[in-house]
Amino acid sequence: MKKASGKLGKLILGILSFWPLIFMLLIPAIVMFELSMPATEVITQETVVILALLLITLGLTLGLVVAFILDLLKNKKMEKDNKILWIAALSIFNVISIPVYWYLYFWKEK
Repeated sequence: MKKASGKLGKLILGILSFWPLIFMLLIPAIVMFELSMPATEVITQETVVILALLLITLGLTLGLVVAFILDLLKNKKMEKDNKILWIAALSIFNVISIPVYWYLYFWKEK
């Protein structure tokens, strides 16, 4: 994976990196709002939109995890122990570790 170059590329990658966390924080409010509305149908259009956003977010998260793991495996400056910790963090705590990895290894990169 070629590293995002330039401020715009890094910024776009950052927005994509933060989206799963933002979505995770917003989804309970969206679901509660949806449940509070009287429904005449079993599956409303809003439900379909929420499910579509969920599937897109899951795909994005998986893609970012794979891309960031490939990036850290190519990182010659990082020690092997740190690579193992990052792989575990990206695999298990991905919603939180993706933005942290982006900030440390893409945004702050000199």
